[in-house]
Amino acid sequence: MNLIDNEEKKSREQSTKILKIIIIAIVVLVLILVAVLSYSMYLQSKQFRFLINDKNTSVPSDLFIFEDGNVYISIKDLADLLGYEYNNGEYKKYNEDTNQCHVSDKTNSNGYEVAGFEANSEKVYKVLIEYDEYEYYTLKTKVKSVNGKLYTTGEGIELGFNCKFVYNQEKNYIAVYTLDNIVGKYSSMLNNTVITSGNMSFSNKKALKYGLILVQNSSGLYGVQKIDTGETVLGTKFKELRFLESSQDFITTTPENKQGIYSSKGRSNY
Repeated sequence: MNLIDNEEKKSREQSTKILKIIIIAIVVLVLILVAVLSYSMYLQSKQFRFLINDKNTSVPSDLFIFEDGNVYISIKDLADLLGYEYNNGEYKKYNEDTNQCHVSDKTNSNGYEVAGFEANSEKVYKVLIEYDEYEYYTLKTKVKSVNGKLYTTGEGIELGFNCKFVYNQEKNYIAVYTLDNIVGKYSSMLNNTVITSGNMSFSNKKALKYGLILVQNSSGLYGVQKIDTGETVLGTKFKELRFLESSQDFITTTPENKQGIYSSKGRSNY
């Protein structure tokens, strides 16, 4: 009887040891798996990403140049990614000067606007096609020519492509948000259907980039507010408004067809 009891005891002890070994092995495997997943996530977080309207996008190897604390973006390559038309030379000069270029949004049948850049220059021009008006801007950093391509900083990209450009060094990503995306976000966020209406002009949509949004009262008259504070810039008393990007003024038309210019900074001229 004692012999049988001893055998059973040994069997139970052996089973217990095996179970402990299995449990330890499972714990070790789980720890290894967690470590592998954590390291994988760490590597992924360090991997550079480029997003257009929050979507990961594959890019050419020379789309970006990181230099002197700045990030430069190939104007031609970004034009291709955003559906813009890119041409060498100055607008309406019909030459192939690779030290100059102009881009236009070919997704818009009206060809709302053309933006022009030149190598080694901080000057940018934009042409509003509807009015045949030229507006001129000065960048903080000159346009670069590298291997036959023109590059500009995020400031130039925001200006030329009417977008929002974000470079997050800590999280290692660059993001571009198109004007249509910006319009959609603010329309939803602020419950504002004015900027998405068929009557909203391209020029007035661009005011969003500068923190300004058009509003409309029950009588159909327009005004302007600051997006971040809701502060009134122009009361809702105008039949028509048109935003001038270069000066950040508004051309205003009253119900009596009296026209004037009102600055978003508070100056008026009638």
